[in-house]
Amino acid sequence: MAKTVVSFNKPTPTWATWVFRVVFFMTTGLSVWIAATNLIDDAGKVEIMTALKALDFVVWGIGKGLGVKKEDYEK
Repeated sequence: MAKTVVSFNKPTPTWATWVFRVVFFMTTGLSVWIAATNLIDDAGKVEIMTALKALDFVVWGIGKGLGVKKEDYEK
């Protein structure tokens, strides 16, 4: 198993890629629901959707900040 390290110039681990995908699809689905509902006022929708997309960027940034040592994945 490859060791995960903090690095922007090494390949992203598969688990980090999948975590980002899951978070992205969940926040996108929730954003679509929020946009379509009348239960939340427009100002609240903007704030919630902005927070959800900010979460996407945070998770993406953390995922890209992790790398796998070259020696570990070439074995």
